[in-house]
Amino acid sequence: AVGIPGVRSFKVQWLPLFKEKNVVLCLDHDEAGRKGMEYLQQVFGNAGIRTIILGDGLENIPVNMKEGEDVNEWFGGKKEFIYIVKTMLQKISIVARIFVVVLFIYSVLFSIVGTVFVIKVHSYIFGAIDEIHAMRESEPQMSKFMLDLVDSNPKVQIKHRFVPLDSISKKLQHAVIAVEDPSFYYHPGIDIRSIVTAVDANVTSGKLRYGGSTITQQLAKNLFLTGERTWERKVRELGYAFLMEYDLRKKRILELYLNYAQWGKDIFGCEAASEAYYGVHCSQLDSTQALNLAAMLVAPCKYKPESEDSTMVRRRSVIHQNIRYVKEPETEKR
Repeated sequence: AVGIPGVRSFKVQWLPLFKEKNVVLCLDHDEAGRKGMEYLQQVFGNAGIRTIILGDGLENIPVNMKEGEDVNEWFGGKKEFIYIVKTMLQKISIVARIFVVVLFIYSVLFSIVGTVFVIKVHSYIFGAIDEIHAMRESEPQMSKFMLDLVDSNPKVQIKHRFVPLDSISKKLQHAVIAVEDPSFYYHPGIDIRSIVTAVDANVTSGKLRYGGSTITQQLAKNLFLTGERTWERKVRELGYAFLMEYDLRKKRILELYLNYAQWGKDIFGCEAASEAYYGVHCSQLDSTQALNLAAMLVAPCKYKPESEDSTMVRRRSVIHQNIRYVKEPETEKR
């Protein structure tokens, strides 16, 4: 029928859904038919080949075609259509099973990852709450920043002594608030305007250089976190700040900040700074001394209190402008 010995007929089917070829061969059931099939296998390569062998010992592979049936009726007719539909359904069934298995595996993995994440978040949040709650009545001997400094340089001798807020000069308290966080008594731990300004400056510079941090955020970083400039640390810092504002009084936050802020390479806290730079207790600081100590908080390892660097001059000016507006609230709820 096609000019190939032993081959009565063949047809190439293209199944678009599966992007593959199917070759149907009708062969004589003898040696000539076998050779004809080998020849066509070489011609069509990797295409799927279905054989219908006619003659004595008829084999139905894979359709039920009887000996003597008109092959041309089968091709393009109802039986061929049914066969194609069955083939498509079989393949769809396989794809569906694979999809269900993949979906099941994904669900299990998602559940495991989600559970681990929830446990870690729960542990982290409640751990932070416990740390902050402990700050109501007690103070750590050293902050996280101080511990990291000692780890990096074991020879450093930390100068630090904790004093209560009523032993710290009001002049220093107000000067620090005026330059570091003028809205300290009125925000919930973060200052949106400062953050927006800092984000705009970071975008303009293309680097994470400005934080817009409040006194509460700075205290959170000093007590509990590292000094690395990353978004992850910034988010954790915000979380700690909110929790501290919720659990601690503003006066307690200010007291902790002034006692753990850095005022030199190895100087921490306003009492150690007052003694190191002026030889007096921090309760005895005059207006000029308090202004100078507050101004140097921007870079305590770089500047000295009496420095006339442009940055220090600018910060002294900011203190003069803002300090008149610093007023403590009459009452504080906690």
